[in-house]
Amino acid sequence: MPFVDQMFNRLAGKGWYCFLDGHSRYNQISIDLEDQEKTTFTCPYGTFAFKGMPFRLCNASVTFQCCMMSIFSDLVEDTIEVFMDHLSLVGDSFDGCLDHLAEVLKRRFIKDFSKIAQALCQLLEKECMFDFDDAFLRGFGELKEKLVSAPIIN
Repeated sequence: MPFVDQMFNRLAGKGWYCFLDGHSRYNQISIDLEDQEKTTFTCPYGTFAFKGMPFRLCNASVTFQCCMMSIFSDLVEDTIEVFMDHLSLVGDSFDGCLDHLAEVLKRRFIKDFSKIAQALCQLLEKECMFDFDDAFLRGFGELKEKLVSAPIIN
């Protein structure tokens, strides 16, 4: 987590600000299958475990911030500040702030990335056999196409 006073010092003196809230984006970070049992809770209908990271899970905010910092590493401390699930964009002018906002919103995200990459991510599991099945091939091909086509790479 960044020091808030240092973050505010970098934001001070800027004329324009834009704030983006990553509300509920924690849920897009999958919890490892082995760790899902740690999130188990009971209710009158049975027991349930989270598959995606819930907001109040210990270290959820830090984990999410680490993800955001890696995504925006080239912009952090220059045009953007990341604090937990909040993005603060700054500019010396209105147009400059809009340019920074456009830079954040394009070339960074692939719609439904976690769904597309699910078969590929399973290869990261411990002692997983490499199985080049149709789901893997489909996911690999779709990600490859999205990564080499605009607006991801210009």
